[in-house]
Parts: sequence; C-alpha cells; structure tokens
Amino acid sequence: MTEKGKMLAGKLYDPSDKELSDLRIKAHKLSKMFNDTFEDEKEKRAEIIRELVPDMGENGGFTTLNTASP
Repeated sequence: MTEKGKMLAGKLYDPSDKELSDLRIKAHKLSKMFNDTFEDEKEKRAEIIRELVPDMGENGGFTTLNTASP
C-alpha cells in the first residue's frame, strides 16, 4: 500500500513520502493562486478549485474568509 493509500485509509503513514510532498507543494501553489484572485474572477477561481479538489461534485463550493484587519 502506498503512503497516500495509508493516509486516505486513516493509517500511520510517512508524510515525507515524495508523492505526498509533491501533492502538498501543488496544493500550496494552487491555494496561493486562488488567494491571488479577485472576487469577480469566478471562472478562474472555479478552475483552480477543480484542480485542487478534482473529486468535488458539480454543486460543491468554497466559502472564503477574509481575516485581514481594516
């Protein structure tokens, strides 16, 4: 069983595994890309979310939270 398979099964796994490290870096980059978009860039945001969460259903979505102080 791969380390990713172990992780998804809720078993102990090695988080430094190359596949998991690569996925973590990809997720970090996609999150940064999403955070760098503006509210009116709905299609660009949807494209990034589809890549970040490819198994999300058609009616899935995200709610963003702005924690910046005024």
